[in-house]
Amino acid sequence: MKQQGINRVVAAVWDFDAGKRFFERVLGAEFAPENDDGEAASFGVRVAMARDAGIELVSPLPDVDSPIRDELERNGEG
Repeated sequence: MKQQGINRVVAAVWDFDAGKRFFERVLGAEFAPENDDGEAASFGVRVAMARDAGIELVSPLPDVDSPIRDELERNGEG
C-alpha cells in the first residue's frame, strides 16, 4: 500500500495543559479525552489526540524517566 500523506504530527511539550490550549487556539484542535488505561503512563508520558488537526500531544510525567523527557532536554519543545 502506498503512503497517502501524513497521518499526524507528534508535538512534545513540557506543560501538557498549556500545549493543549495552544493548539486549540491556533489550530482549532479538539482533543479527545485522555485515555486512562495506563498505557501512556507506562511509557512515562501523558498523551492527547486531536485527530481533526492531526496532532498527537505528548508530555513527560513529572519525575519519571522517558524517551520524551530525554528528547525535550536535548532539543526543546516541538
